[in-house]
Amino acid sequence: MEVLGEAEAFEWKIPRYADDFAPTIVPEPHTGQLVPARYLLTTKRIDPAITARLYPEHRLYWAEHAPFAVEAAHDVWHVRPGRAVWVPADQPHDVFLRPHDVANVTAFDARLVRVPWASTTATLMPRPQRALLEWGRDNGMARSSRLRLQRTVIDLVLPTSRSRLDLRIPRDLRLARLARSIAADPLRAHSLTEDAARLGLSKRTLTRRFREETGESIGRWRALACIRTALPLLADDVPVWMVAIECGYSTPSAFAAAFRRGLGISPRELFSPADGTDSPPAGPLVRPSFGSAVEFATYED
Repeated sequence: MEVLGEAEAFEWKIPRYADDFAPTIVPEPHTGQLVPARYLLTTKRIDPAITARLYPEHRLYWAEHAPFAVEAAHDVWHVRPGRAVWVPADQPHDVFLRPHDVANVTAFDARLVRVPWASTTATLMPRPQRALLEWGRDNGMARSSRLRLQRTVIDLVLPTSRSRLDLRIPRDLRLARLARSIAADPLRAHSLTEDAARLGLSKRTLTRRFREETGESIGRWRALACIRTALPLLADDVPVWMVAIECGYSTPSAFAAAFRRGLGISPRELFSPADGTDSPPAGPLVRPSFGSAVEFATYED
C-alpha cells in the first residue's frame, strides 16, 4: 500500500505550529490531485510526518486500530475505529499520529462529490464501510464496478454529533497557548494563579474566558486531554490499571469513572465491544435534510 511521503517520529499529541501563538494552522501550498481522473475517490495510508496542508479534495480521515487526532478551524477532532472526520476541500488542517500507527485518508473529488455540510464534521465509519474502502484498493477491478462501489461508499458517509473528546482550541491567542501546553502534557501540574499571571489576566477572567471559548472549565478540559492520551495505550492492549497510573490516577476505578464521564462508556468497552460491532457513536445520528448524505456531479464515462 502506498504511503504519502516519508515517516518521521514525533509525539502525536503535541501540536506543530509556526509558534505557540499561531491563531490558525499554517499550511503548505496545495498538493496535487490525489483522486485519479474519472473516479470519485481514492484511499491512501497516512504519513505520520505529514505537515499542515491545504488540499483540493475533501478528505475523510479514519482509523484501523489506534486513535489519532485531526486539527481544523480551532477544533481538535478525535478519530478512532467506528468514527471518522470529514475535512472539506481547501480547509487548512493538521494530523497528529504516532509514528508506528496505521491510519487512512480517503480523498473525494470535490468537483464530483458534494455534501450537505460545509465545515469539518465527525462521521460514522462502520466496519462494512471500511471493508468496502479496503476492497476498493484492488487495482484489478473493472472501472464500472469500482465506480458502483465508490458510490455505495459515498452514500454511507453520514455525520454524527461531536464527541466530548473533540476539544476546542480558544481563539484568544493567550488562551490557545495555555490550551496547547495542557494538551502537550496534561499531567503537568498547572497553577491557575501562575497561569493567569503569565497570561496577564486575573484568575476570574481566565476561567470565565476559557469556559466561554471552549465550553469546558480548565480542569475539565485538562481531564479530557488526559483521557485522550490514554486511548493509544488502550488500543495497544495496555492493562487498564497501568494506563490509570500513567495518566496520574490513584486507582483504576477512579480512571474508569473519569473515562465514563468523558465518553459515556468504560475503557474496556471502547475497543472491545462485547457484541463485536463498532463502538457506539459519540451521540445521536444527525442525518442530512434529504435522503442521501452525498450528491454526485455528472461526469463523462
